[in-house]
Amino acid sequence: MGINKDQILGWVGSAIVLVVVGTVVLALFPETFRSLVPAKASGPVATNQNSLTPMPPPITKPKPGLIPFEQAPTVRFKGRIQQVTEMVQRDGQIHIWIHDISGKEMQVSVAPGWYLQYMGCTLGHDTEITGMGFSFDNQGGDPLIYARQIQINGRNCRLRNDEGFALWSNRLR
Repeated sequence: MGINKDQILGWVGSAIVLVVVGTVVLALFPETFRSLVPAKASGPVATNQNSLTPMPPPITKPKPGLIPFEQAPTVRFKGRIQQVTEMVQRDGQIHIWIHDISGKEMQVSVAPGWYLQYMGCTLGHDTEITGMGFSFDNQGGDPLIYARQIQINGRNCRLRNDEGFALWSNRLR
């Protein structure tokens, strides 16, 4: 009852398969297994002067990066178009400036010209427009409004979904 060559090759093969599968799992879910690996100290370890007990690392400020998601407030607008501008550097995005009943001016980012033409939504000077959109600027002042839907000349035009993604973009496919 000895171990033959085929059994050894089978064990080695099984071990290799387990290592490969384990590596793939770790690569696919790194955050799940990160807590299992002890943190490595970097630099000299600070110690208490009265004992050799290591002190906890100093608290650092959070680094700049992603901001937690907050849903942008919905903004309703209604008024008369005072200016229509095509932003060439932004893929032909059309911006309009409207004056509401009180005379307040608002800038609205609508959609690329080709998409408005496709939807049959013609924007023109002194045309009445109503709509709903998002304002991502919470710094105050006169924030840019990103139109979600507009109604112009009795025609409803849907431009962005509820999360603010442009319907003309292929990111939704």
